[in-house]
Amino acid sequence: MFRLTCARIGIRYNSTVSTAGELYDNFLVTLRNDLKSSIRNKEPAVVKTTVRSVMSEMKNLEIENHGNVVDQFKIYDHLNKLVKQRKETAEQYLKPDQPERFKEMAEAELEEAKIIAKYLTVLPVASEEEVKAKVIELMKAENITDKRKLFPKIPWNKINSEWKASRAMVSDVINKL
Repeated sequence: MFRLTCARIGIRYNSTVSTAGELYDNFLVTLRNDLKSSIRNKEPAVVKTTVRSVMSEMKNLEIENHGNVVDQFKIYDHLNKLVKQRKETAEQYLKPDQPERFKEMAEAELEEAKIIAKYLTVLPVASEEEVKAKVIELMKAENITDKRKLFPKIPWNKINSEWKASRAMVSDVINKL
């Protein structure tokens, strides 16, 4: 009368799980939990829409890097890009002779930038101050004053492991000096 059916269960063994993949998954879980708590706490709409947009951007990042591992450095660079975009947009809105509604939009963009910047601190990546200190230390050790001469002296292959920073972050810090 009843037919015995078998359901296929996919199992992923711990030996095949990469730490970068776990970090990405944990980051998505953090985003989902923040979205749930913002809905439960009835926080302003800007918080919910920002978290949703970050989740969407992370999914797009995963699709762009199909087959490659999305590590904390890629996530950091992408979130940093989102913060810069929001700040540049707000700057455009705050130009003189803009209507009042543009100023309100600029405030919303700056609020979104603050919310996204909060997620930058969650990632296990060195802060800009730490990277700046390492760059200055390298400049003093090598006795370099010119930025162009500094780039070849940086140990680019050890940046992710030893400096806990991405190439883009180090380049930004050097350009700001």
